Amino acid sequence: MASSPYDITLGAAVIKQLSNVNHKTGGNAIPGFASGNVRPSSIFLGDAPHKTTFSSSDLATILALNAGTVITAGLCVYGSVTSVPFRKRADCGTYATGSTHDAIQCSNTLFIPDSISGKIGGESAKLDGTLHFKSSSGGFVSPVSVVSNAALSDATFLGEYLLHSMFINGVEIPELQGVVIQSGLKVTEQRSSGIYPTAFFITEGLPTISISTENVAYVNSVLNSAGLGSGLTIYFAKRKSAGVIENPADTVHIAISAAVGLGQADSIGGSTRENSQNTVQINPLSLVASVNVAIV
Repeated sequence: MASSPYDITLGAAVIKQLSNVNHKTGGNAIPGFASGNVRPSSIFLGDAPHKTTFSSSDLATILALNAGTVITAGLCVYGSVTSVPFRKRADCGTYATGSTHDAIQCSNTLFIPDSISGKIGGESAKLDGTLHFKSSSGGFVSPVSVVSNAALSDATFLGEYLLHSMFINGVEIPELQGVVIQSGLKVTEQRSSGIYPTAFFITEGLPTISISTENVAYVNSVLNSAGLGSGLTIYFAKRKSAGVIENPADTVHIAISAAVGLGQADSIGGSTRENSQNTVQINPLSLVASVNVAIV
């Protein structure tokens, strides 16, 4: 029976509101040839770095992980179960009941938040992330297992966020249209033996922020680069059910900030019959995510 992705569990945390999940084994086949033969006599399993990528609008849950440092340090879930479930559908209905669902599970996982993106308008902000799975058996045993009798209740909804505004050096960016924040976390896998990773190292943290604006004057002001000075803050407002957003003064919103860095124009222009779409590339030294804050 057909299935669809369901809430991902990272130890004690649950990531909700998934819009896309994709698990890849990354496996490749190694052929073995007898001398002079053009066709293989054996096929062996080669490197297989299992990974799951996903998109979620549950920003508050994710950004609060690892005591709020997940955006710069990721999250290791070692010794606790990570579960990537798939909920079976029901013929002539919605979903099957009982312990009939499937899940990919691992007891040694590194979670990396790759990017956060938002646009001005009706679309909710989303976070794209990657789960890296580590073998606990010397690299010869797959890090993941499959459970085919999982019980899954109806998923619950927590909340979504809308790109609200952005300030650099205390000045609001005019005519902001969109933001893409890259954590810049680079993961290096180690194989001490076998074909599966046995350790993960974060070998680089080089964040970038790309913003788009229709205001040419602002982009021209950083044509030849400008320092962040007092820093930047990007606000994502919590959406209000049956409304637009919650009161900006309420402490229910999300802020991502950075200081000490460089901003410079990336592109200026666009179609002659539409508003110009201009982009600015920002290279901060680090990022800080704050959940449940007011918009100032």
